[in-house]
Amino acid sequence: MKAHLALLVVATLLGCAHQAAPPVSPRVETIAIADTTLTYVQEGEGQTVIFVHSADDWRAAEPIRPLLASRYRFVSYSRRYHRPNPADGAGRPYTVTQHAEDLIEFVEAQSVGPVHLLGATLGARIATEVALRRPDLVRSLILNDPAIIRPVAAADLPASEALARDIGKSLAAARARDTRQATIFLVDALFGQPGAWDRQAPELRERYLDNQGFSIAFASVQQPPPPNCELLGTLRVPVLVIEGQHTVPGFRVGNDRLMQCLPSGSQRAVIPDAPHLWMLVNPKGGAEAIVAFIDRKRVAP
Repeated sequence: MKAHLALLVVATLLGCAHQAAPPVSPRVETIAIADTTLTYVQEGEGQTVIFVHSADDWRAAEPIRPLLASRYRFVSYSRRYHRPNPADGAGRPYTVTQHAEDLIEFVEAQSVGPVHLLGATLGARIATEVALRRPDLVRSLILNDPAIIRPVAAADLPASEALARDIGKSLAAARARDTRQATIFLVDALFGQPGAWDRQAPELRERYLDNQGFSIAFASVQQPPPPNCELLGTLRVPVLVIEGQHTVPGFRVGNDRLMQCLPSGSQRAVIPDAPHLWMLVNPKGGAEAIVAFIDRKRVAP
């Protein structure tokens, strides 16, 4: 009962903050790390939440920026190879390892102590790598459909394999250097529907096309193996796994398996009436779940 009342309070606070402060365009900044520069935006005060995007760039978090910035210092950055950073990635390989090293440097450059990492799909995989390597830098992990580990239950394999086939179409197009088609296949896979690309808002299509060049770099290298179930169980930070109510079945069964591997006390949230990309449809619902998780010590019964 107390937890339910606390969630209502969180929802009210977020709603009031959103009404009182209409979104404004953030100031875009850059920071030098190692051999390149990363672009980011920041807003708000308090504990730092850093958003790690997937196939697009810092703009992916714009729907939730004003909601989370009303309570925390919210930071969203563009990873190496992603717009408007140098398109060649300074010649470094496009691997989870490289992006994790970049994120470690980015967090250290903030000089604010440990942070909450909010990652989407590939960004969630990168954030998890950082938490495993440098738990001293991480307060918590918030993972949106991370696709880190595949299911083992026979009943779950068809959904997982279907998602892998759809992602494989995108990778094949990228290897053929057809980055536009790779991008279209990727968005179709994320929504689990052929032709989903044509039904998306122009803003989303533009954002993905702005970053289509990364697909060749991603598909051209061997990615390191993801952490296994035993290693995931050693995570020393609190974890929240998020999914949209209508996310692709392949993501959902992967999340089911992930929850079996994560340490006891890890949490899961389903965002109502939303697909995999829930920030596009129900950012308020996602923000409420994130706030309740971060502030869990105050809202726990």
